[in-house]
Amino acid sequence: MSADVFEYDGVGVAMRSDVLLIVYAAEARVHRSRWIFDRADEVAARCSRFYCLLIVETKQGLPDAATRAENAVRLRRLDRKVGVLVMVPLGDPLQVILLKAILRAMVLVLGEPSRHQVADDELDGIDRLRRAMGERAPSRDQLQDDLDALRAVLGGGSATEHASAY
Repeated sequence: MSADVFEYDGVGVAMRSDVLLIVYAAEARVHRSRWIFDRADEVAARCSRFYCLLIVETKQGLPDAATRAENAVRLRRLDRKVGVLVMVPLGDPLQVILLKAILRAMVLVLGEPSRHQVADDELDGIDRLRRAMGERAPSRDQLQDDLDALRAVLGGGSATEHASAY
């Protein structure tokens, strides 16, 4: 069974049962974050707990203040429904360092670092997500296939290409 894949203005989600995969391939702005969180709300409405892998491609730059504020508000609203949120910044090394600092600061504010994690790369992110889910986790291949489908909709390369490119 494949994931349901949706795209909006350079961002996309793949939804599989209680798993939400997100690729942020466009500039991080409020309207895109709201769309992503609306999809997360849909998953949260049908699951007691869900698990999320967020891949942020930094080539478009860092999120602005309004987007960071929106993300914090919406994450707090979903907090008890999130089993784990694994965030993976990819791209330009300097941008990745800056985004990791922003994400780690957000993790400190949200608390519970075991549920809000920053991964080193995409494969590490997939492995962290799978560990948090335990035995019921989709296979690594399924998750990579879902990311490939998501990137195809967004017009990018495969997950394997992205994992090895950084």
